[in-house]
Amino acid sequence: MALFEPRTPVYAGEGDELEKVIKLLRDHSIDFKTKPGAAGTLVLVKRGLADEAEMEIREAKARNWLW
Repeated sequence: MALFEPRTPVYAGEGDELEKVIKLLRDHSIDFKTKPGAAGTLVLVKRGLADEAEMEIREAKARNWLW
């Protein structure tokens, strides 16, 4: 097991949308970190979980659960 696993940005935003994405990731037990960025706050997940996180966010957008 690696001590450090690179993280990949899966979302950038602010406000209510950011809070909803964070809640979505927590509900699906996806480990994440946030970091301030130029396009808003970045949500970073471990590379191995990036596909799952992006899929959950896309699915939530498609069903209008986030926006």
